[in-house]
Formats: sequence, structure tokens, C-alpha cells
Amino acid sequence: MGNSDSSDDSGNAYEWLADLSKRQCFTTCSVTHPAKTLDFGDEGFTASVTDRHELVQLTRPDATCGLVYLRGSFPDHPGSILSRSQSRDDTVDFTNDTFGTTILAPKESDEVTLGERKAQGWVNFRWPYSQYELVKKDPSTGEMEGMGTCEVLSFVSRGTVFQINRLKWGHGSSVTNSEETGERPSEASGPRSGTAGISSDDAAETYGRVRIGGKVRFGCPCSNNNPKTTTPERDIFTIRHRDGDGLHCTSDKYGTRLEIGFSENGVPWDFKRDDGARILNDEAYTRQCADLSCELRVRLLKGEATYLVSTYALMTDKEDEDRNCSLELPPDLEYYLGVKWESENMTDRLWTALCSTNYEAAEAVEFCVVGRCVEQILGVTSIPVRQHSRDSGPPQRALINNLMTNQIVDVESAFYQIRLLTKIYNFIQTRKLEPDLLDPILSLERIRATYLKRMHPIIRASVCWLFATNLKPDRLLLAVHSRSTSVDNRDREGLTDSETKRIVDCSDRRLSLSWDHSYNRGCYATMAAWYAVKLCPEAIDSPHDHSFVSQIVLPNLPVAFEFGKSRANRDKQPTPKGNVLGWLHFSVILMLYDDLAWEENESPTAVNGEDFNRRSILEAQQLFEKYVSRLKTSQGDGWSMEHEELDRVVLLAEEMAVHLDFERFDSLRRSHSLAVSRARHTRRRIQNRKRTTKFNPGPKPWMAVRGLSNGPWELLCTNHESYLRVADYGNVISARDWVMEFLLSDYSFMSSWDRADANMVGRWWDIQPVAIVCSTLIDLRLEGKLPSAASLSPPAGDTASAQDQLAQSIPNLQAAPTMNFDAAELINPGAGSVPDPSAAQVAMLRVLVQQLKQSIEDSGKAQAYEIRQLIATSLATGGSDGIVGLATGKPFEWSYRQPAAVYYQEWWVRSTADNAGIYPDDLDLLDVIDVSQTNVFTFEASWKRTKALPLILGHPEESHLARLTSISGRSRTAVTTPLALTPVPGMGREPSRPVTDLGGPKVNILTSEDFLKTLGQSLLDLGLKHRLFFVQRFSPSLKDSLPRWHPDAAMSIRDHFGASSRFTESRETSIWTTSITISHWTMRTKTEYEADPYREPGRQNGDFPPEDIAHLSKTPVSKFGSPDSRSTALSTSMSMEHIVEEQSTTLVLTGDNQGHMWICSILSPTVDSTSVARAVCDDRKGIPRLLRKFIHQQGSARCLVFLLLLGHVCEKLASGYNVLLRRLDDIMEIGDRTLIDGVDSWINADESINKLKKMLWGWEALRVFNDKLSSSLFQIQRAQEAMEHIIKQDAAQQHVDLIQEYNSVMDEFKRRYGMLADVHDKTQLKIKQVTGLRDGVSLNI
Repeated sequence: MGNSDSSDDSGNAYEWLADLSKRQCFTTCSVTHPAKTLDFGDEGFTASVTDRHELVQLTRPDATCGLVYLRGSFPDHPGSILSRSQSRDDTVDFTNDTFGTTILAPKESDEVTLGERKAQGWVNFRWPYSQYELVKKDPSTGEMEGMGTCEVLSFVSRGTVFQINRLKWGHGSSVTNSEETGERPSEASGPRSGTAGISSDDAAETYGRVRIGGKVRFGCPCSNNNPKTTTPERDIFTIRHRDGDGLHCTSDKYGTRLEIGFSENGVPWDFKRDDGARILNDEAYTRQCADLSCELRVRLLKGEATYLVSTYALMTDKEDEDRNCSLELPPDLEYYLGVKWESENMTDRLWTALCSTNYEAAEAVEFCVVGRCVEQILGVTSIPVRQHSRDSGPPQRALINNLMTNQIVDVESAFYQIRLLTKIYNFIQTRKLEPDLLDPILSLERIRATYLKRMHPIIRASVCWLFATNLKPDRLLLAVHSRSTSVDNRDREGLTDSETKRIVDCSDRRLSLSWDHSYNRGCYATMAAWYAVKLCPEAIDSPHDHSFVSQIVLPNLPVAFEFGKSRANRDKQPTPKGNVLGWLHFSVILMLYDDLAWEENESPTAVNGEDFNRRSILEAQQLFEKYVSRLKTSQGDGWSMEHEELDRVVLLAEEMAVHLDFERFDSLRRSHSLAVSRARHTRRRIQNRKRTTKFNPGPKPWMAVRGLSNGPWELLCTNHESYLRVADYGNVISARDWVMEFLLSDYSFMSSWDRADANMVGRWWDIQPVAIVCSTLIDLRLEGKLPSAASLSPPAGDTASAQDQLAQSIPNLQAAPTMNFDAAELINPGAGSVPDPSAAQVAMLRVLVQQLKQSIEDSGKAQAYEIRQLIATSLATGGSDGIVGLATGKPFEWSYRQPAAVYYQEWWVRSTADNAGIYPDDLDLLDVIDVSQTNVFTFEASWKRTKALPLILGHPEESHLARLTSISGRSRTAVTTPLALTPVPGMGREPSRPVTDLGGPKVNILTSEDFLKTLGQSLLDLGLKHRLFFVQRFSPSLKDSLPRWHPDAAMSIRDHFGASSRFTESRETSIWTTSITISHWTMRTKTEYEADPYREPGRQNGDFPPEDIAHLSKTPVSKFGSPDSRSTALSTSMSMEHIVEEQSTTLVLTGDNQGHMWICSILSPTVDSTSVARAVCDDRKGIPRLLRKFIHQQGSARCLVFLLLLGHVCEKLASGYNVLLRRLDDIMEIGDRTLIDGVDSWINADESINKLKKMLWGWEALRVFNDKLSSSLFQIQRAQEAMEHIIKQDAAQQHVDLIQEYNSVMDEFKRRYGMLADVHDKTQLKIKQVTGLRDGVSLNI
């Protein structure tokens, strides 16, 4: 190990970074699992980085709101944060909205960039470290080749975030190889193993383009909790250069400044000489973000390492004046980081020693999970409460649940964190540690003592904070002594006006937050105190300090009692979870009352002290005990999150009763028996929990308000943890493996895979599920259920082995094809006949029977019962409902829902910054409808356009014509009066009415600039789930721009300008595309056609009727030689006023292959935007309703949305074709009188010849229309069949309400499709009619 002085920034001071991944202190992260930010910190100063160590967030403690954060310019949407955290290829570059020090993509041929990731992990589970290959384009081949490395380490010291980059080009980075050859690191030669070499001449001048700083903004938890806020708040920033002291940026709103420092090989960087920095000096300006970006080219000498040290610190004017942001590192950096063998901070040794002697990978992963979670709590989620100068008292720490998305204290989460810390403290303290190889240098006992000493104050301060808030959730993480809605004179002491204003503003925002009021959160605070008192007494009541009990616990017991009683009186309909928590709450108060000798130490300041006595506590406790004894625990239909909530607190009650000495108290012996009895029943229900076989509709409103999903229980990590907690010895390994399916790359857990939850991704930063899993892993290891390495491979015939194989075979058997078997063949193979089953199925059944016998012999009752039930069901059903299929009860394959390593696809996160070439006026041709998901499992649609809607006339066709007329020439003025239209024969006229009278959706009229910004911004950053484009007419610039906004639809947009109908369905690994193009004929007036500047070139069009046919019309006469008044209208309509042209309507929908996110484009000259907006935005029967109903089967919802829109297209096409047929009837003069009077009404031969010519032309026109219609209907039928096929694959797992909704949508689609089919039938009948009339006219002639 190196012992160099880390304060020297030159030479080989940081050479140990090169081989850090090979040292004892390093733990590798799995890059195959999904990733989120790597979070680390110390004393409330935290940082979150990507795997490339780009900074996403910095935080510091704050006296007003608990903490203040600094972030990049991206929105606070959880998906936006996650997308910046996960690696993706260089086509999506987020370095513009993250900050920190990073290697940028090269612009010149002599610049390097980051290549393949060689190593990534944690140093002592605390500090992130990564190693990348440096690559550069070979000038001779043009390929990227590597001949260098980049190591980067990030950590926090004394409130400052340090980032150290080691860049080396031309030689391998490993110093181990140099030591083996006896060379100094600077003299080592040869390329790194596995990399291609580059000649010394090419490598002599090599540079790296480095970005320092970035676009940043300040915020607090109160500004981070509005899910509808997609743009940052405006702030006043002041940016200053200080000679030799870096770059400073101060926020006026938060009174906090960012200080940035940078050095290259120990030489500080002068930010004034950076001409590319877009910054101001000593000037205040109002912006949403402050741009502190600085770029520089760092020269990399061949064979020599270059060290870049960056510092980022959040400071205030009132505090930290004695701590300037500088490049001063800890005196002994390797000792501080725990890299030295002599360092007591090498906690990786401690966690390794806690494993079994010959541990295997699974056990190592368990302790990596536990160790990382403990460090996350100690360094990241425990925020020291910065009190004002007038405040005094013991130190306090707020345990936040989520560092990134809500940043507030959840008392339930704080309890589980304290519970884990006390369990870990007890586990480490009582574990026998075997000496390791480094024990002669530094004993493990010293590391253990240091680690436990570090945990003492955090446990104590966390419990202290929970009591100091008086157990009121609306004050959590706010300054404890600040008011909720106002600041009185006492609170104003020592505060500036800006601080006072901020307290009021933030308090108002915090009051607007929604809390789950279905149970008393304060109960968890008293439970946390009891865990601390029982499992970690050294931290609570040390021999030298009894102030915690006398100043914190005892004075607050009456407060906790009174708060619990008042809450119980307010709850008219308490939930089962609330009753169990109330029972535990008063039980803990009673035990603390007895254990801490309240009567001997009664505080004179006690609240309502005369009523606080043992009798009143016992009465309240017994009342809730009665409630718990009467709880109904029937599971009902399926499993819900309410069951999981209740089961968890019941098992907690058992844990507290058995392991925390309920039975020691005479008054709680009955409670002990009740807790054990309830837990026994709960364990049995969890063990017999059935797999999900039916998907429910979206949650009911009352569930949605609480944020509880009714999706499959398998999608929640804590549901698998509850089974792990109660699993027997035979199933504990497989249960643990199921929990590990939710593992993230940083050893935390995804709390959920439920895509129905709009905040699913945001919950990935929750510490609560991780703390729950870690506590269970520790408990199972103490109970001996998680065996050591020696027993993980049992001999043949071992019970655990047989039962583990059995657990794997049952799901495989249930997933096999349906088949029927004779009972005799099941018991005695070969004795009976089997109706042609496959060999694999027979083999599976034989294994099943063998395992059944084995499980009975080995007393595996649960497994034997499950197999008996499976066989009994198969024998009872028989036929096609035989053993495996149970067609309608196939279990939900929850493992297929596992998120990919890169969660969001490129097309969803990409921003289109370049909108060059689009004319602002052309945006009038585009309508956009954005659909977002709310936190209550509903969907909201927003209609955006740049131009006000015209007044809508009576018929949809007139609405379309009105819109075209309104854009005559290139005028873009909004239409506010009814438009003069040329009447179309056969169409009535109704009074004009504005669109608002139709009860339709509201329209958001945006400026061209805002509209372009919306189109170019990432859909993920906008918080959208779906987007629909509607285009009736294409301008050249819009035609080029739409593929940028809907990139995967480029092929379909090209097909739109063709002359054929086509349907395509493609469902690949990453993209699902459904597209239909319908070629059809339309008609409009010549005035509209000539005034339309966006006529599509190459389209067939012409007069309707042609000129020669129009001249054949004469004023008809009656049999008596007088003009026929019935046909006057027909003759006047023969003027050449109309144009018929070939057009296309395209509906293309693209998105991920599960239907969770998609973009839809509707390109049609016949479908007006109002009708589309109605279909999309109507909450009662439109797309939001479909999405809400099928929120757990979003692939089916996608197909139904496509059919819903396609149905509207069919209706509009049918309407347009009807207009064409009526016009054609007028031209051919085929009316009802002709059918009645016959051809004798045609007086002379000349008239008959004219009639015959028009009929021949009309017959040809009908045939052309019929060909188009036939092709269109065929493609529509293909689309219907494809969508129905996908939906029916999920139909067996759908609730009856979903099946009804599906039938309703299909009935509506068939009704609209039937309109177009009727037109097709009518066209064919007219062809037959005209054929008959033509033959009649010929005979007459």
C-alpha cells in the first residue's frame, strides 16, 4: 500500500487511484442491473453522481427547510433525474444539464474521450470510484482505439465535494505491473492489456476536453414537491471570480453560494482566463439557471499521469466563514478514505469479517446490500438539523426517506432506518470476528469500535429529532421552532427579512402537500425509541450522559400519549393498520413508563401531567388491544397493498413482543399472546398467498388518494420481502433470490416495478424498502435460516435441495401447455393411456409425483399440499382444463416486467434543440395533444396549438373546409367570425356555434416560440406519458420537421405521400410500431383548392365532373315537353365548382414494446382536430378512461387506443365518401324518379346518348372509388385482427370490468367501421345499378 503524502498534488500522489479496484477496500457494482445516482455524503453534505461522475445534485443542511440542494438545469421530474443517471451511448448527451468535472466528447482529432468502463464500485461502501478506458480516433483507420485510462474518485470532506481524475495516455494504468518489473510507475511501458496501441508520434500530442461547472440552480424540499412544475423557479444569481479562489455563485432566494475550485497537477486554475465561460462578474441577474460552464483542453503527455482535482461546496454567509472552498484535502487522504491498511475507516474489512468463513457470492451480496444501506443512512439520509443561533438542546438528525424526489421526513421510513441501525449495532457488537490477514497491521476490533462509535450519535440524534417535532408530520424537516403559517416576533429574532419571507413561503407550500392520514404516523416515533432503548442502550443512556432520558424521552411521553389519544378520538373509521399501530404505541409508552421510572423522574413541564398516569395508559392500551383482537383478516378477492401494510405491522408486533420483552411486563402478557397469535395467522396467509391471475381495473378513487396501487403484488419488492421473512428453511433461498431481482447496481433496491404508479421511478431512491430488506436479512442470519457456505450445497436427497427443486418445478409446470392425463398414469406410468401428451409434459408429471412423495417423506407439508391441490384440480377439471393450463388462471409472469439496465429509451429522452427550417407560421397546421399521468392513477390530456379554433359549423365536413379557407394565402390571423363557404349539394346548414358550445376539450393557445420549445423538449422532461400529433396539411418545413419530433414514424410519413393503402405491425425488442395508411378520394371546391398553399405535389386530381361530362348536361323536360322543375337543382349543380383528388390518411403509433409510452401521429386532410381532441381528451369515454381502466395492461390499452382512433378515421372517411357519392348521383342524374319512371322519360336518342356517356363515366368513377375502398377496408381489417390478437392474449388475465370495457370499445369501432363498409356496399350496389341502366339505355337506343 502506498503511504505517500496526499497533500502533494504532483508526482505520484494519487497513483494509488490506478489500482484502487484491486484493493481490499473496493466493492464492485454490477453494471448489468439498472442504475440510479450514486449517492454519498458526510454530516448532511451529500452529492449524487452518474456512473461517469457527472454531478446531478449537491445538498447541505439548512435551518429553514432542512436542506438546500443544487441541481443541474433538468426538471425535478423523477424520470428526468433517472435518465441523467444511467449510461447510454453518445447520441444522447446530457452533459449540458448536469454539472461537475467530466471528459467531454472530442471535437478535434487529437482529443480523447471515455471508452469502455473497466471498473465501477464503492470504496468502503461509501465513496464511488470508476475506471474507464481512454480512446482516440486512429487517423489511419478512423476507428476508436484505446491506449490509456481514466480513474475518477468522488468523496465529501468537511462539507466539500472533491472529484479527483487521473488521466494517463500511452501506457497501462496499473502500478502493480510496474512493481513486478521493478520499474517506477512513470517508467512503465507497454499498452494496457486488451487495448490497441498507437504510435508514439500520434500519441505525443494528445488532449482531453474537460468541462468544469455547468448550468445550476438552487432549491429546497418545498420547491421539489410539485409534480406539475416542469420548469425551474426564477432566482437572482450573483457570480464572482476571486483571484486564486475559484468561482462563486450566490442564490439570493436561498442565501447559499456555490464555490468551485479546480487544479491541474497541483496548479490552481484561473477561471478569468477561460474565454469560453458564459459567466458574469459581480453582477446580479434573474434566471432560472446560472451557467457556470467552463471548458479547457488538458494536455496528456505520453506515459505520464495527469491529475485533475475539483472542489464543489455549498456555503452560506452566516455559516462556514471559517471554511473557505479550497483545494486543501484531508491531511492523510488515503487514511480518510480507508484505503490505507492502517486506516480505521477501512470498513470493508469489517463487513467481510461478518461473513461466514467460506462465504459464497450470494452471502457476499447480502452483506454488500446491508453495508451499503447502513452507509447510506449514516452519510446521506441522516441530515443534521441546523438550528438558529437562539436554539439550544441536544443534537438532532432528520432521517429523510428519499434524497432525490421528495426530500422530506417520513416517520415510518425513519422508524425502519432506526430499526435497522439498532439491529446492525447489536449484530456487529455481538459477532465474533476472526482475524484476517491485515489484523497484525490493524485489528478488526479497532475498526469495529470506531464504526460503533460512529453510529452512537446518529441513532441518538435521530430519536431526539422525532420527539422534538412533537410528532406532528406537517413540521417534519421544517425548522422545529418555526410556525406552520406565520412567524411571530420571537421567531423573527436573528432572522433576516429574506429568511423570514422564505419560512412563510415554504411553510405554505409544505401545507399543500398531501399526507396519508389513514393512520397515526407518530406511533412510529415511540416504537423507534423503544428499539433504541432495547437494542442500543449505549447510544441512548451512556454512563456519562443521562440527558437523553431526562430531557427528551420523559418530558415527551405525555405529549406522545395525548397525541395518540386525540388522534384516536378523531378517527371515526380507523383502519386495521391504524389500530395495530395504536396498540403498539400505547404499549411502548407503558413499557417506557415502567422501565424509565416516570413517577420518580416526573418532569414539572409535562403536558397535562395530572392525567398522565399508569392507569390511563393501560386503559388506552387495552382498548386498542381489543380492537386488534377483533380485526378481520380475510384476504377477500386477491391481494392488495392494504394486506401488505397490515401484515407488516402485525409481524412488527410479534417482533416487539417476542424480542423486545413484552412478556416481561405483567400487564402486557396478554398482548404478547395476541401478537404471537396474530403473527401465526399472518405467516400462514403469506405462505399460502396465490400468484396473480387477474388484472384489476385502475384503483378506486379512495385508494388512489392514498397512492395505493391495486396491481399485481409481485411487482413490489416488500411483498417478496414479507414472504422471505416467513419462509421456511426449504424456501428461504429461493425467496431471497426473488427479492434480489429488485437489486439496483449500487446495492439498493427498486421498491416497485408497477408502471401504473406515476411515481414508480421516484420511489427507487426510497431508503425504506432497502432498510426493511436488510433488517430481514440480518434476522434470518441470526435465526440460522440463511445457511453458511458449507450447507448451501446439500447432499443428494437432502430436504432443502428437494424442496428448492420443487419450488422451481411448480411454476414451470403451471406455465406448460394445457393437457389431460389419466389418474392411473399419474400414479403408475405406463398403466393407463395418455391422450398423446408430449414427452416433456410426461417427464414433468413424473418428476412432480416423485417430488410429491419426497416432500411427504421429508415433512415438506407446504409443498406437498401445493402439489396435491394442483393434481386434484387437474383431475377434477379434466378435458381441455386439465392439469397445467387452467386456461383462465395462468399466473402472471412478473419477472418479465423487470426494468432494463437503461430504463428510458433514447427516443423518449432526446431533446430536439435544432428546430431550424420550420417557419413559425407553419405551426398553425399542427395540433398537439399531450397526455400525462397523475399521482392518483388517472390521465390528463392537454390540447396545444398556436391558433384559435374557428367557429364550428353544423357538419364536420364544413369544419374541415372552414379551416382550409381560414389559411388561404399565407395569412395566419385567428378567425373570429363565421366563414363564408361554398355550399355543398346535399349538405344542410345549421346555425354557427363556437367550439366552446360543443362541450369539447379546452385549447391551450401558445405562441410560436413556446410551441416550438414544447415540441423540442424531451417528452420525459415534460412529464408526459403519450403525445399525439395531428396534421391536416403539410408545408415543406413541417414535412421535414415532423420526423424529428416523431423519429420512429419517418417510414410511415413517407408512405403517407404514396397512393396505396398499407398496414404494418412491428414489435421488436426496443420499439413497437403500428401504422396504417389509407389511400382515399376527397372532394373540395376549386376555391379551396386554389387557395390552399400546401397542395401535395404528385397527387392525382381533376375537375369533378370533367369538362366534357359537365357540358353534356342540359335542362331536362317532362313527358309533356315542359321543363322538369324536380331536376332544376340538379342541372344547376353541374357547374365545374369541385375538384376530386387522391389523398391519404395515416395513423402511426410508436413506443416501447410494452405500450407504456408512445407517440401517435394522425395525418389526414379529412379528420378535423376537434373530433380527434374529443376522442383523446374526454375523461368519460375517451382515451384517458381507457388508459385508466387498463393501467395494469398498458399494452392492451395501446391497442384499444389505436382502434379508437382508427374508428374515428373510418367515420370521417365514410362521411367524405358519402358526399362524393351524392355528388356523383347528381352528375349522372340518377335519382328516385329514374327508378320509378324508367328510361322512357328520356325523350330522344341524343339525350339517351348523353345519359349513356355520363353513366359510363360514372360507372368508371364508381369502380375507381370501389377499388380504393376495397383496399382500405382490407387493411383496416388486418389492423383490427392484429390488435385483437394482442388484446386476446391478455384477455384470460383480465377482470370482468376490463372485458366489458374491451367489448364496448370494439362495439364502437365496429359501428364506425360499419359506416365505411356500408359506403363500400352502397358503391357496389350503385355499380350494379348503373350497369343495369346502361344496358337499358343501350336497348332503348
